[in-house]
Amino acid sequence: MCRGRGTLGVGAVTATALTFFGSCVQMTLLLPLLLLCLLGFGSALADDDDDEDDRGAALSALNLAAEQEAMAGLIHAKLEPVVWGEETVTTGKVLDIQPLLAFRGRYRAARAEAVMARAGLALAQKNRLRLAGLYREQIVAGRTVAEAEAQYASEVARSLAADNRVEDIRDETVQSLGPELANLILDPPGSLLKDWIERRRVLLLISVPGSGMISPATTTVRINRLADPVTAQRAELISRAPVTDDLTQGETFYYHAPSEGLRSGMRLQVWIRTGGEVIAGVRVPYSAIVWQDGKSWVYRYEGAHRYVRVEVSSHRDDGPDWLVSEGLRPGDSLVVRGAQTLLSETLKRQIPGEEEDDD
Repeated sequence: MCRGRGTLGVGAVTATALTFFGSCVQMTLLLPLLLLCLLGFGSALADDDDDEDDRGAALSALNLAAEQEAMAGLIHAKLEPVVWGEETVTTGKVLDIQPLLAFRGRYRAARAEAVMARAGLALAQKNRLRLAGLYREQIVAGRTVAEAEAQYASEVARSLAADNRVEDIRDETVQSLGPELANLILDPPGSLLKDWIERRRVLLLISVPGSGMISPATTTVRINRLADPVTAQRAELISRAPVTDDLTQGETFYYHAPSEGLRSGMRLQVWIRTGGEVIAGVRVPYSAIVWQDGKSWVYRYEGAHRYVRVEVSSHRDDGPDWLVSEGLRPGDSLVVRGAQTLLSETLKRQIPGEEEDDD
């Protein structure tokens, strides 16, 4: 009985061991299958992500036929590099150039008088020499020679006084306006003065409340009659000004700018770059910007009738342009006319089945 029970026990153990071994074999065979399934699922997810990326890229790019480009009237412009930094806001005013013209008028009159005086001196010198020769030949009396000498001396004094008068008016002009502006309006008058006279440009006096805010590198500022930097226009530096502004009592500088919308005596808002971190980027015309869902975009032309939409996530206003430091590079060709048409085409292609319907 004991052997029988023992035999049965060994059989049961053997059967259990075989069952366990079979289960292990099955697990060993199933594990690679499970791994393959997991890898396949992950690959499918990755493919889905790639498909999403491809679809996103496809939605941001447009390939147009030449006929479509012509109908849209697209115009491209290459972006130019620009740098900018921190800005401060100050004031300026449009100057009346009548005092400049008064200086110029007095100066020109003095120059003409000096020319006449030199001509009189030359004539007196010639007459003096002629009469001296005649006197040596005893043809004329000594009194006549003495009168000629007196006339010559008078003409010398007159010519010297005329030259001094020219120099005095120049010095007065330099003292009042500064040497750079004085040279612009005196001899020879520059083309900028002609632009002021014909009201193509205006002369500005811009006041800076602190010292050192305008460096030699600050050759341009932005000006506007309104407190609106978006519609501001650029003004170009001429020189430091020798007089201060009655209101601000700060450093002053002469600038010139296009005369559109500006009149003598107007007060202006001025935006000056004062240094700080210098940022490099590109100048983007506002006509290139389109809007969708509160975001701003531009269309970059990549050649072969291909246009890619690029988001402009940050910018700084600079008159009619935007200064952009990310996403765009100098030399990129942007659509500056017809960008809204490209946006409409982009939105149209985002509608499921729209492209197929068009085909």
